[in-house]
This record gives sequence, structure tokens and C-alpha cells, in this order.
Amino acid sequence: MTEDEIRRTAIPHLAGQFERGLPILFTGSGFSRDAQNILGQPIPFVRELKQILWAICFSGIDYDESTSLQEIFDYALIRHRTQLLDLLNGQFSVNANSIPDWYARIFRLTWFRTYTLNIDDLEAGVQRAFQIERPLL
Repeated sequence: MTEDEIRRTAIPHLAGQFERGLPILFTGSGFSRDAQNILGQPIPFVRELKQILWAICFSGIDYDESTSLQEIFDYALIRHRTQLLDLLNGQFSVNANSIPDWYARIFRLTWFRTYTLNIDDLEAGVQRAFQIERPLL
């Protein structure tokens, strides 16, 4: 969507949803990217997560980009469960001190519902880092 299309269609639509008290925030891949995890790194994209998991599961074997995240994850779950848990906790636990202010501005809006496809804990980090009047559920 171009900036002009956003100004012409998306913003008026969103304004109408706020006027009716029905706006929905739906986040997905990339939304948490500006925050850092507890390891001091950006929250990984799928491609990066696959490479990190690959290194745990198939050390010394060249990375195969065609292997799905599901396949690598399932293998890690069966063969490297402890390392997988450590990896997920490290990669997807957000460092509250790293969260830019714009996340607080987004989460302070009066959303009717919020949904995410992400597995990080960004909303908990936002609540720790900023004064959010309403709890984020």
C-alpha cells in the first residue's frame, strides 16, 4: 500500500473505527522488530529463526533454505528440547528497556480488540516499560 493509498483509505477507515469504538489492532511478522530481545538483538524474522535453529540441529551441515520452519522446529523439539526452550526464551523475551516510545503510543490507543501472530512478549515489555492505563491482554 502506498503512502497516498494509506492517507486516502486506511486512515479514514481507521478513524471511523475509532469513532464507533471498534478498532482492531492485528500485528504480525516484523511488528516487534524495533524492540530487542534479552540477548540484545532484534526479534528475529522467520528466516533468521530458521538459521538459528538449523545451527542447533544440524551443526556443521550447510543451511538448507528450502527446509520449512516447521520441520526444523519439530526436529529441535524432539532432539534438542532444552536448547530449543533456551533459544525461544532468549530470542522472544523482549528487553523492556529497548522498546521505542512508538510502541507505547500504539498500545495506548483504545483498541476494541488486539490480536497477534507473534510469539514474543512485546505487550508485556510495553507494560513494564511504560505507564499503560489499561492492561494489555
